[in-house]
Amino acid sequence: MSIALEKKLPLILLLAFLMLGAIGYFSFQNTSSLKDAVRWRQHTQDVLLKLDETLIAVNDVETSGRGYVIAGNDGFLEPFDAGKQNAEKSLVDLKSLTIDNPVQIDNLAQLSKQIDEKIGITKIYIERRRADGLLGAVAEVTKGDGDRTMDNIRQIVGRMKNEELRLLKFREDALQTTLDNNFWMMLVSSLAGIAALAVANFVVLFEIRKRRSAESDLVTVNRDLEKRVAERTDELQQVNEELRASELFNRSVIDSLSAHIAVLDRDGRIVLVNNAWESFAEANAAVEQLATTGIGQNYLRVCEQAAGDERLRAVGENLRSILAGEKQHFTVEYPCHSPTEERWFLMQVNALQGSNGGVVVSHYNISDRVRAELNERKARREAEIANRLRDEFMATVSHEMRTPLNAILGWARILKSPKSDDAMRGKAVDTIIKNAETQNRLIEDLLDVARIVSGKLVLETEDVNAGELVASAIETVRPSADGKAIALEFDETEEAAAETIHGDPNRLRQILWNLLTNAVKFTPEGGRVEVGLRSADHRVEISVKDNGAGISPEFLPYVFDRFRQDAEDVRKSGGLGLGLAIVRQLTELHGGTVEVHSPGRDQGAVFTVKLPTK
Repeated sequence: MSIALEKKLPLILLLAFLMLGAIGYFSFQNTSSLKDAVRWRQHTQDVLLKLDETLIAVNDVETSGRGYVIAGNDGFLEPFDAGKQNAEKSLVDLKSLTIDNPVQIDNLAQLSKQIDEKIGITKIYIERRRADGLLGAVAEVTKGDGDRTMDNIRQIVGRMKNEELRLLKFREDALQTTLDNNFWMMLVSSLAGIAALAVANFVVLFEIRKRRSAESDLVTVNRDLEKRVAERTDELQQVNEELRASELFNRSVIDSLSAHIAVLDRDGRIVLVNNAWESFAEANAAVEQLATTGIGQNYLRVCEQAAGDERLRAVGENLRSILAGEKQHFTVEYPCHSPTEERWFLMQVNALQGSNGGVVVSHYNISDRVRAELNERKARREAEIANRLRDEFMATVSHEMRTPLNAILGWARILKSPKSDDAMRGKAVDTIIKNAETQNRLIEDLLDVARIVSGKLVLETEDVNAGELVASAIETVRPSADGKAIALEFDETEEAAAETIHGDPNRLRQILWNLLTNAVKFTPEGGRVEVGLRSADHRVEISVKDNGAGISPEFLPYVFDRFRQDAEDVRKSGGLGLGLAIVRQLTELHGGTVEVHSPGRDQGAVFTVKLPTK
């Protein structure tokens, strides 16, 4: 039995695409194998380099130990300690590099043991030199334990290098085998794809000839069909006249009702609508929608074919169930807003009794009831959000206040302990001061917010130079930026630097300090913070730009709200969420504005403060 062109072509083209897919797959395999080969070669080089570094560190231990034995100078002990630390670090790195190789793990364990033994022997040399002088130390050295241990270390390092080189050769041989196999598979797939396309071309040409013959037969059939259509048209005209009379009667009944009513036949076509339905459609529907809501249109099909509208598809499913006799009625509430008003309707669909079947669709305006329900839900939701924000703020305040207090208490107990030395006591005092300052800043932020909310914050205004103001704020946070290796750059114009701002200098510095501190806080190590100073239209514009954590689009509208923080930032950095709220309030008290722009998370942010000049 022959297969139609519509079935042949997809099968042949599918085969061709499968061949192309196979070529792509093998190409991907080759690329992946090459990447793995490069990675393993680099891995081998890293292991060899770490083995050399380990051997060099052990040589430093041996050389510095012998130097101290000969000279008795403590200056040789510094290279000894450095070599010991380097050897330990190299062993840790080797462990992470060879953790997947049992042979190398065993070799590394032996190497670690020999290095510990070598360090121990060198320590014995040093102790004998200190206790018994040069002759006693020389006598200890001449026993040869150090040389034997050193030889063992070199042998183990050699075995580990040989093992890495053996593994590298094994992987490169496997890579070559894989590349050879993939080459032949790609060649076979390419040839098969070309053959499939050739067959498809032959099939298309053959089917074109067949279809030309079929078209000739269809012309004859169409003539007969046109004759039958003409006969049926006459019959339908008579039926339509009877339907018009029935429609006039039904319309007079339903036009008196205020609900929007449409009657559908058993196929889902609209056969009757009242004036309320038509008036609503004309007033609210677009031109293209009017064509789908009038008499003769298939309301069921419109609902079922609504792309992306789950509500209409659900209505279509229920309509079909009623038309099929599976249920008698259903109701659904839905929104139907206009440009000037929000509205909601209740849709009721009831089955028509009788042999012809069909349904009656009614729409009732329930906007007043829904608005009341929505207002109630909104009030409840706002109350819940307020309660949640209050609880979150209290929990955050408790945590942020308790953290420095715990640190102060812990270091105070260390100060009280008789076992603490001068260095420990100094560190304790520094830590206590740092945490006390942190707690003081938290309290000041809370007090500032309270003063601003209550209207009790008083500005002590004077003339302030814009350039000096920004420069002093930058120098305040520069140590924090240097501690994270963050590049803190300042770009100002001469005109802006000479501008004068009439405001409270301390509060202006607080604005800039909060923005700069945030930028440094959320910028990763090695990042960049750019501060700009410009002037235009009797205003100075101060911008703080970073390439740090950025702000998600969802949280951006709330970034200056009190007690609001992005959940991701709270987990990483803590804080009360007051700094930016204070920035906005202080800026507005000075007659200025502040705004923020951020492309999204991990894409940085730009805060811009605009202040009027004198």
